[in-house]
Amino acid sequence: MRHNKRSWLSWGGCAGLGWLLIGACTVVSAAPFVVVSNEGLSRAEAADQADRRPGPNGIDWSRITLRDQGRRRGVMQWLPRGEIRTGQDYFNAAVIMQHGDSVKDARMALAFATLAAQLDPARVEARQMTAMSWDRLLEDQ
Repeated sequence: MRHNKRSWLSWGGCAGLGWLLIGACTVVSAAPFVVVSNEGLSRAEAADQADRRPGPNGIDWSRITLRDQGRRRGVMQWLPRGEIRTGQDYFNAAVIMQHGDSVKDARMALAFATLAAQLDPARVEARQMTAMSWDRLLEDQ
Protein backbone atom coordinates (compact mmCIF):
# COMPACT_ATOMS: atom_id res chain seq x y z
CA MET A 1 0.00 0.00 0.00
CA ARG A 2 1.40 3.33 -1.04
CA HIS A 3 1.58 6.21 1.49
CA ASN A 4 -0.20 9.25 0.17
CA LYS A 5 1.20 12.50 1.60
CA ARG A 6 -1.57 14.44 -0.05
CA SER A 7 -4.23 12.73 2.08
CA TRP A 8 -2.44 13.93 5.27
CA LEU A 9 -2.35 17.48 3.90
CA SER A 10 -5.96 17.35 2.78
CA TRP A 11 -6.91 16.84 6.43
CA GLY A 12 -5.17 20.10 7.30
CA GLY A 13 -1.86 18.63 8.40
CA CYS A 14 -2.27 18.74 12.14
CA ALA A 15 -5.95 17.87 12.11
CA GLY A 16 -5.11 14.16 12.09
CA LEU A 17 -2.84 14.69 15.05
CA GLY A 18 -5.65 16.51 16.85
CA TRP A 19 -7.98 13.54 16.39
CA LEU A 20 -5.24 11.25 17.64
CA LEU A 21 -4.88 13.35 20.78
CA ILE A 22 -8.64 13.39 21.31
CA GLY A 23 -8.63 9.60 21.03
CA ALA A 24 -5.79 9.38 23.52
CA CYS A 25 -7.68 11.59 25.94
CA THR A 26 -10.70 9.35 25.59
CA VAL A 27 -8.63 6.29 26.45
CA VAL A 28 -7.03 8.05 29.40
CA SER A 29 -10.41 9.22 30.71
CA ALA A 30 -11.60 5.60 30.79
CA ALA A 31 -8.81 4.69 33.22
CA PRO A 32 -9.98 3.59 36.69
CA PHE A 33 -9.03 6.68 38.70
CA VAL A 34 -10.99 9.50 40.23
CA VAL A 35 -10.35 13.09 39.26
CA VAL A 36 -11.03 15.45 42.12
CA SER A 37 -12.30 18.97 41.56
CA ASN A 38 -10.11 21.93 42.46
CA GLU A 39 -11.21 22.97 45.97
CA GLY A 40 -9.57 26.39 45.66
CA LEU A 41 -11.54 27.05 42.49
CA SER A 42 -14.75 25.95 44.23
CA ARG A 43 -14.07 28.41 47.05
CA ALA A 44 -13.29 31.19 44.55
CA GLU A 45 -16.60 30.60 42.73
CA ALA A 46 -18.51 30.57 46.04
CA ALA A 47 -16.85 33.87 47.03
CA ASP A 48 -17.69 35.30 43.59
CA GLN A 49 -21.35 34.47 44.09
CA ALA A 50 -21.39 35.66 47.71
CA ASP A 51 -20.03 39.03 46.58
CA ARG A 52 -23.10 39.48 44.42
CA ARG A 53 -25.61 39.00 47.24
CA PRO A 54 -26.57 42.43 48.53
CA GLY A 55 -25.98 43.05 52.21
CA PRO A 56 -27.62 45.70 54.38
CA ASN A 57 -25.55 48.43 52.66
CA GLY A 58 -26.00 47.11 49.14
CA ILE A 59 -23.10 46.00 46.96
CA ASP A 60 -19.80 47.89 46.93
CA TRP A 61 -18.77 47.30 43.31
CA SER A 62 -15.39 49.01 43.71
CA ARG A 63 -14.33 46.36 46.24
CA ILE A 64 -15.91 43.50 44.31
CA THR A 65 -14.15 44.56 41.10
CA LEU A 66 -10.77 44.18 42.82
CA ARG A 67 -11.69 40.76 44.22
CA ASP A 68 -13.01 39.69 40.79
CA GLN A 69 -9.66 40.61 39.22
CA GLY A 70 -7.83 38.48 41.76
CA ARG A 71 -10.11 35.51 41.13
CA ARG A 72 -9.63 35.79 37.36
CA ARG A 73 -5.86 35.87 37.84
CA GLY A 74 -6.19 32.73 39.95
CA VAL A 75 -8.14 30.94 37.21
CA MET A 76 -5.53 31.88 34.63
CA GLN A 77 -2.79 30.54 36.92
CA TRP A 78 -4.59 27.24 37.58
CA LEU A 79 -5.21 26.63 33.87
CA PRO A 80 -1.60 26.12 32.62
CA ARG A 81 -0.79 24.05 35.70
CA GLY A 82 -3.53 21.59 34.75
CA GLU A 83 -5.51 22.31 37.90
CA ILE A 84 -8.80 22.85 36.06
CA ARG A 85 -9.82 19.26 35.37
CA THR A 86 -13.46 18.43 35.95
CA GLY A 87 -16.76 19.65 34.59
CA GLN A 88 -17.31 21.36 37.95
CA ASP A 89 -13.92 23.09 37.67
CA TYR A 90 -14.68 24.37 34.17
CA PHE A 91 -18.12 25.57 35.29
CA ASN A 92 -16.60 27.42 38.27
CA ALA A 93 -13.97 28.98 36.01
CA ALA A 94 -16.69 30.07 33.58
CA VAL A 95 -18.66 31.79 36.35
CA ILE A 96 -15.56 33.67 37.49
CA MET A 97 -14.51 34.70 33.98
CA GLN A 98 -18.08 35.73 33.14
CA HIS A 99 -17.66 38.61 35.57
CA GLY A 100 -14.61 39.92 33.71
CA ASP A 101 -14.30 43.27 32.07
CA SER A 102 -12.79 42.39 28.68
CA VAL A 103 -13.65 40.49 25.52
CA LYS A 104 -10.84 38.06 26.41
CA ASP A 105 -12.57 37.30 29.72
CA ALA A 106 -15.87 36.71 27.89
CA ARG A 107 -14.15 34.37 25.43
CA MET A 108 -12.59 32.41 28.27
CA ALA A 109 -15.97 32.20 30.02
CA LEU A 110 -17.50 30.76 26.84
CA ALA A 111 -14.66 28.27 26.39
CA PHE A 112 -14.87 27.11 30.01
CA ALA A 113 -18.67 26.86 29.93
CA THR A 114 -18.58 24.88 26.69
CA LEU A 115 -16.08 22.43 28.18
CA ALA A 116 -18.17 22.12 31.34
CA ALA A 117 -21.24 21.27 29.26
CA GLN A 118 -19.26 18.73 27.21
CA LEU A 119 -17.82 17.03 30.27
CA ASP A 120 -21.17 16.88 32.07
CA PRO A 121 -23.97 17.00 29.46
CA ALA A 122 -26.67 16.43 32.08
CA ARG A 123 -25.69 19.58 33.99
CA VAL A 124 -28.28 22.19 33.01
CA GLU A 125 -26.33 25.04 34.64
CA ALA A 126 -23.36 24.39 32.34
CA ARG A 127 -25.54 24.66 29.25
CA GLN A 128 -27.14 27.82 30.64
CA MET A 129 -23.71 29.31 31.35
CA THR A 130 -22.69 28.52 27.78
CA ALA A 131 -25.67 30.51 26.49
CA MET A 132 -25.08 33.38 28.93
CA SER A 133 -21.39 33.61 28.10
CA TRP A 134 -22.13 33.52 24.37
CA ASP A 135 -24.62 36.36 24.87
CA ARG A 136 -22.08 38.32 26.88
CA LEU A 137 -19.44 37.84 24.22
CA LEU A 138 -21.79 39.11 21.51
CA GLU A 139 -22.66 42.16 23.61
CA ASP A 140 -19.00 42.95 24.34
CA GLN A 141 -17.79 42.80 20.75
